Amino acid sequence: SVESGQTDDEITRRWIIVLSLALPTFHLAGIALSVRRRRELIEHFTHRHLSTACAEAIVEDVDACKQLLMNIFPPQVLSQLLDRDALQMPSGELRGIVVAQQF
Repeated sequence: SVESGQTDDEITRRWIIVLSLALPTFHLAGIALSVRRRRELIEHFTHRHLSTACAEAIVEDVDACKQLLMNIFPPQVLSQLLDRDALQMPSGELRGIVVAQQF
């Protein structure tokens, strides 16, 4: 140290200055990362809650549609309508229009 013309006190002072600038910078970076992570977790929770509510509504709608179909069609016709393999055409298209016109 003496060869470069700096005393031990000057080197110590420079290290104190560097650390006094670096530590708050690292601390602020850590706070920013923590805030971002917390925000992402809250967004994930909100999305999951909304998705669960939508899924429950879809299940209720499907049950209501099934009940409606059971009220409209006799059991033998309903079983044919619900059988997807019977509705498949060789090309892979559903022949729902033909079935609907037939019944």
